[in-house]
Amino acid sequence: MKSTKTQFGRSGRQQRRGGFTLVEMLVSVTLVILIMLMFGEIFGLATSTLGRQRGITQNDQRSRTLTIVIKGDLSKRTFRNMIPFAPNEQSGNFGDDPRMLGGDLDNRQGYFTYSENEVGDDTDDVLQFTMRSTITQQNEDTSPFYGRAFSPWEPGTSYQVGNFMCPTKGNGYVYVCTGAGVSSLIELDPWPTGSGITDGTVTWDAYIDLTVNENQPDSDDGVPGNASGTSTEAEVCYFLRNGTLYRRVQLIRQPLGDEAQPRNEIPAPQFDYFAPAGITNPYNGSFWRDFDYSAFHAPTAASPTRGIRFHSSKSLFNHYREPGFSSTPLGVPAYRFGHTHYIAGSPLSGQPREFVGSTPATRRFIGRFTHEETSYRGATVAANFGYPFDNTATPMTSTALTLNNQSVVTQFFGDTSSRRAEDIMMTNVHSFDVKIWDDFLGGFYDVGHSETEDTIGNNNGTLDPGEDLNGNGVIDPGYYNYASPFHFNLAFGPNPLPAAPTDPVNRVYDTWHSQVDLDGDGTLEAPPYRPISLGPDGLPGAALVDDDLNGTVDDVSELLFPNTDDSFQPLRAIRITIRFDDEASDQMRQMTIVHSFIDK
Repeated sequence: MKSTKTQFGRSGRQQRRGGFTLVEMLVSVTLVILIMLMFGEIFGLATSTLGRQRGITQNDQRSRTLTIVIKGDLSKRTFRNMIPFAPNEQSGNFGDDPRMLGGDLDNRQGYFTYSENEVGDDTDDVLQFTMRSTITQQNEDTSPFYGRAFSPWEPGTSYQVGNFMCPTKGNGYVYVCTGAGVSSLIELDPWPTGSGITDGTVTWDAYIDLTVNENQPDSDDGVPGNASGTSTEAEVCYFLRNGTLYRRVQLIRQPLGDEAQPRNEIPAPQFDYFAPAGITNPYNGSFWRDFDYSAFHAPTAASPTRGIRFHSSKSLFNHYREPGFSSTPLGVPAYRFGHTHYIAGSPLSGQPREFVGSTPATRRFIGRFTHEETSYRGATVAANFGYPFDNTATPMTSTALTLNNQSVVTQFFGDTSSRRAEDIMMTNVHSFDVKIWDDFLGGFYDVGHSETEDTIGNNNGTLDPGEDLNGNGVIDPGYYNYASPFHFNLAFGPNPLPAAPTDPVNRVYDTWHSQVDLDGDGTLEAPPYRPISLGPDGLPGAALVDDDLNGTVDDVSELLFPNTDDSFQPLRAIRITIRFDDEASDQMRQMTIVHSFIDK
């Protein structure tokens, strides 16, 4: 039987389509692009989130580290009872304040100082104080402080000075070999000056035999020759310059059973010589390049422009300085790091150096000199930092210093071998603001502020209930606090006073010493601020004592109670606010440290 299917029937069936239409293709591409954009957006958000989290984590870590260091330093301060010394306090004289006789000196060692400068500027505050790591009232960690301490070079070694080789032999004479514009300390045979052909100019200094006397800072850690010293006591200073927070630490010597000042034993014991610097030593001019130690300028009649002394634990004692006995307590500003040495009759004597520039247009804040600057070694010895060994053209009083565009003192910039960045605590810091607790106002304020009972109340300028506690017709400040009207020493601070000072341009809190006479005129000077709580009569007064430091001894008849009607107010707390950012994540962070000065 024949099939009925025909060729036409077979060819009439529809054939399956083999591709996409244009519309379908466009839709597919659009969907793919949208999906890619979505994943790209998700990836970008994830990356951004991770970056922010990383920045937050880094900032958290930085803030934790900073908090630990700052609070750790504050907890180790040697000045525990924060009452500044009054002139002649605890001298034993008839006019002494009976409440402070003896001065609680065990709890008032060393010093604590804070400079505010401009009240509205959070970048020009300076905080400096002395520490002892063995103090455990607020912190049980007793780890000591460490720093650099060079010793005389080993005998039998050749040292290169510029293009010259300077050989050494034996524990003998210490010399300075200069050549090719470079100066360095070396130990040489006793060659006469300039006798060598390839040794540059050799200058005799002093004989030091370490086999006789090993009293060198390098030996303070018990390991001579490691160029490192240690101490449980130190000066520390915090300041901000151009977005960098610095922490400068200077060790206070604790030699092993010896005097603080290294000495020359031959021909007779003297306390003037040590390696590599001494009273008559033509030193390389960079003391703080070789030593992380607290020292002060101490010239003699034989050497009126040169001389240096180490501080020791004795320098923390603020005892009354008996006439005829020399003492150099750190409570006296002229002996501290960052302060000018004694200059008789000069307003610069003992002042902190916090600015450079000779005119208002060129005046720039530096806080303190950095490690990079104090370790600077120039083409000649005269170009080196020099201080505190040499006060010739000293940077502490020079009016020629300027700040370059990298915020480094121009005259001490460019030494590639300097100790740059060794004192940096944190970078990318926007503000470092210090405030102290004002008992009367009940809050944290800048020292030298202008707030009163009226301004923190209704500030209407008129007497209102509670604003005139003593009934004398004047808004009552409550007591002599940290407000600018109660500034006892306008002259102390980094800013020169105008001819007729009306504004306290020097806003400094300082614990002081009972015998401070910075200008050498024979008149003891008062601390900048010394808060006193007033009694019921509204007048400060202790019998036969000039409590308000106005030059008049208070009369017994003004007092409502025996001996006294007021009490000194210690500084109770400090608040430090720091703002910084993380460049990678662009995250800003503000941290606040509140530290109590009241021991548990």
